[in-house]
Amino acid sequence: MSAARHGHSEETSRRRPLILIATFLLLAILVIVSVATSSPAPMSLVTSPVGEVAPASSESSSFTCGGFSEAPGSAADGIVLLANSSTSTRSATASAVDDKGNKGSVTLKIAPGATTSLQPSRLVSGDGWTSVGIEINGGGVGVVEKLTGAGNGSATPCAAATSPVWNFTGGSTQVNETYDISLVNPTTTQAVVNTSFSTESGFVAPQNAQGVVVNPGSIVVLSGLALVPHVSNLGAQVRATQGTIVAFATQVSPSPAGASVTIGEPSIQRHWVLSRGVASPATQMSLVVSNPTPQAQNVTVHVRLPSGWVAPWTNVVAPYSVWNLSMVPTSKVPLTDTFSANVTASGPGVAVSMLTKVSGALHGGWGNVILSDEASMHASRWLLVGGTGSGPLGGSLTNMGSSSVTVSASLVTASGGVAVSGLTGREISPGTAVLLPTSVLKALEKNSIVISSTGPLSLSEDLQGGAVPSVGNLVGVPMSTG
Repeated sequence: MSAARHGHSEETSRRRPLILIATFLLLAILVIVSVATSSPAPMSLVTSPVGEVAPASSESSSFTCGGFSEAPGSAADGIVLLANSSTSTRSATASAVDDKGNKGSVTLKIAPGATTSLQPSRLVSGDGWTSVGIEINGGGVGVVEKLTGAGNGSATPCAAATSPVWNFTGGSTQVNETYDISLVNPTTTQAVVNTSFSTESGFVAPQNAQGVVVNPGSIVVLSGLALVPHVSNLGAQVRATQGTIVAFATQVSPSPAGASVTIGEPSIQRHWVLSRGVASPATQMSLVVSNPTPQAQNVTVHVRLPSGWVAPWTNVVAPYSVWNLSMVPTSKVPLTDTFSANVTASGPGVAVSMLTKVSGALHGGWGNVILSDEASMHASRWLLVGGTGSGPLGGSLTNMGSSSVTVSASLVTASGGVAVSGLTGREISPGTAVLLPTSVLKALEKNSIVISSTGPLSLSEDLQGGAVPSVGNLVGVPMSTG
């Protein structure tokens, strides 16, 4: 071996340990960074709509509802509504369980085109929290829940599937306010859950909310008041490190007097649409944006009035923080106007809800409503729940896409769908909303209505109950086309 080559070999031999040490240090740093950032980071995203109605041809379908208090007449007492959009009678078994392990069940018949209701607090008794599993012998049934205790009107879809992650926003644990998160496990596998919170001051991961075991067929309720006391504008992320669950958040407030129930969002999104808001007098309405990620995000909110667009709101939402955007009352949104909103984020995505508070309300003065996400807007068919004996106070079909869409509406009856005049064949231009005509609101008293669209659409209805229409806002329930 030449002297030059021998020298090169010795130099290489001296460098090899240094290279190995540097490689080891780099790998160690990457592991540390991964561990440090993996805890609060979002998990896998779910793309199917939250409360999707199974095809009428399905052999069976199931839903999970929750966030109810047991005591009849309490603020968070409520009902479950089952709307049958098929032409066949459906049989459903509702099985309730509370956080103390008490159980009860009932079997229901749902006639074609009809809506049947049940009250979970009649199936189990006590002073705890209740969830309800719904098993149906077929498809075509939409299932939603609504608070009715103490005059409340808040409504939200029930879950058609479980998920490893659920996102919430718009909570508060200020003086005399309670915020409880129900972790429901309708599966046969044990779940282990971590829950963290985003606040205006940053990330909070209470020790008592980590590694929570939720056994099969059970419910565990986390008290936000105990975990993050005296915080307004609260966001939460529930993450199952083992198994999958369903999660609901229940807010109770004495002033304004009211309660709301909200199903979580199984994924954060870059795009959300509020189909309908009503700027009622004595009402405070806010879009609450939670950023449960380690990346700051630019969020823009465009608001559309009947008269046109208004100047947008923009804000940089810091990592693991919350932005409360007050929309009503403001100079941009006049009182008595209906409006819609288009929310976009620059980064991985955010969770958004519309929070309504009614000053001086004796009851029903609180509402927290989920918005339409991309999966819901691209469903092509949706169910507006009716048949409860009292039609909604209002409703909107909103097109926030870039192209016009044509909609059709079909009244669900025992003999099949009946075209609804005033909506069928209606074209909705980009960036505009169509209000449900009085004739449609009247028809919803006795029957549900299926809305179809040639393109993406966001829609919602304001159910009866609550101090103002926006308290009872319910998004259209997506229907599977499979």
